[in-house]
Amino acid sequence: MRTIWIEAALAVVLLGFVSVLIKAISANAYTIGIFRLAVASVGIYVLLGVRRDLFDLDRRDWLALAGMGFCFGGHWLLFFFSIKLSTASVAALALSSYGVYVLFLAWLIRGVKPGWLDWLALAIAIAGNLLIVPEFSLQNEIVKGLLLGLASGFLFACMPIWHQSFQHIPGRTRTFGQFFFALLFFLIFLPRASWQLTAPDWAGLAVLAVLCTLLAHSLWIRVISGLSTLISSLIYYLMIPVAMMGSYFFLGEDMAAKKLVGAALILSANLTGLLSRRKLSGS
Repeated sequence: MRTIWIEAALAVVLLGFVSVLIKAISANAYTIGIFRLAVASVGIYVLLGVRRDLFDLDRRDWLALAGMGFCFGGHWLLFFFSIKLSTASVAALALSSYGVYVLFLAWLIRGVKPGWLDWLALAIAIAGNLLIVPEFSLQNEIVKGLLLGLASGFLFACMPIWHQSFQHIPGRTRTFGQFFFALLFFLIFLPRASWQLTAPDWAGLAVLAVLCTLLAHSLWIRVISGLSTLISSLIYYLMIPVAMMGSYFFLGEDMAAKKLVGAALILSANLTGLLSRRKLSGS
């Protein structure tokens, strides 16, 4: 049992540093996505041995994997642009809004009406997002990045629905399909990718692809398979303070009191949402 907690801690640190590394390197969003997804797709195909599973898929399964991949690809692209336009911590905080989205998607798709805790979580999240931006103007890069991060969070919130609807497909196969079809999505933008990078940029891409994608996501699959949904969700949100600390110490990002209060409100909103889900499920 101790091993899974170590794996969870390592995954959180690696995933928390994603936004910091993306902000630190000069590679654009298209280059980052194509490189990370190519390495991850090949790595998962080779290391997890999904080839045999792929032969068991029917047309509906392949369409589901394509849907997952394009949804995940859109989530990544918006998230990368959010980081580049704003800051690593603002993008990470905006992405964390996915927890609130999940609640309302459950209402739309499954008819599970939000309770008063859910509406409270939404109000707290809105207040927190307003606090982390200097001024609410579409001319402001931070605001643009925040909005893109919120859109990315929505697509990320759709992912559990895809996965839960096709649980008969092995988890490793779904992971491979998610990365592979996301790669195909990014390849649409191949002409916009730039490969004239410095040695530090290539090193950053390698860390992002091997450690923060292939290793971190493989560890995270083990974590969510071995721990309850509530516990793994709580652990996931530890990535936010990791991203904020990394951004402060390595990128010199300002952490004003207003931003810290906003971050605390956003995290509180998501924790409130988790408590609401726990109450609804009776777990």
